[in-house]
Amino acid sequence: MIEKSLISLENEIWDALHAAVSDPQDPLRTVCLSTTGMDSFPESRIVVLRRAYHASKTIEIHTDSRSEKYRQLISNPNASLLFYDPKNQRQVRMRAAAMIDHQNPVSFQVLDTLSAHGKNLYGLDTDPGTKGKIDIQKSANYVEENSKKHFVVIRLKILSIDFLELNRAFHKRAILSYQDNSLVSASWMMP
Repeated sequence: MIEKSLISLENEIWDALHAAVSDPQDPLRTVCLSTTGMDSFPESRIVVLRRAYHASKTIEIHTDSRSEKYRQLISNPNASLLFYDPKNQRQVRMRAAAMIDHQNPVSFQVLDTLSAHGKNLYGLDTDPGTKGKIDIQKSANYVEENSKKHFVVIRLKILSIDFLELNRAFHKRAILSYQDNSLVSASWMMP
């Protein structure tokens, strides 16, 4: 049986992530995503949190099919996420398995909800990672069909959460583990 304080903590984490989706100023809105590079070294980058689904234990981000992270997650779907809230001095680390939606009804439906600017970013004919200084507004050509071709929804199925709160009086740490959308274990840990 999982103690109530840990269930409350889990709800608090997911509520905070859900709130961050709609608040561009929320520090949890940007997250560090780590994947395994083709050379077996870790690769980390900041991405924008697009959706957080507590019921299905899923985090959603978007990317371009020409990006390194897309190729890395196709090759190895294991990933980790690192959120940090400096005001509350809270760190949330997550282990996840990536599920990719590309050129399918899910990706097309999500793409349709993006602003014109958002769609334009995926419709550029210049690949992410292209060398040289590029003024996107002047030198990249937008091709509407490229948006559907390159837009990718990455759903990260959360397998575990490692929560840490730094506090002058005491630090708190907890580990939460999931299986089949259910919290199967949770415990307080020594920070």
